[in-house]
Amino acid sequence: MSLELLEDGVIITLIGMGMVFSFLTILVFAMNIMAVVIRYLNTKFPEVIPEMAAPKRSANDDSAVALAIAAVMNYKK
Repeated sequence: MSLELLEDGVIITLIGMGMVFSFLTILVFAMNIMAVVIRYLNTKFPEVIPEMAAPKRSANDDSAVALAIAAVMNYKK
């Protein structure tokens, strides 16, 4: 009886591992196909990236840095 249960357990384990392996194989192929489709669609409908202007520095940026330095120096005294 114990040998029969062990054989059944091995068979169920092999079936389960085979199912998981086949699912993962199908998943990899599906992802590769989707990558090809997306690459093709990206050539037909390219994404327009708007140009952004460089941020302008103001006097407030420099004064904030100077204020932080003065606060640290005051704390160290």
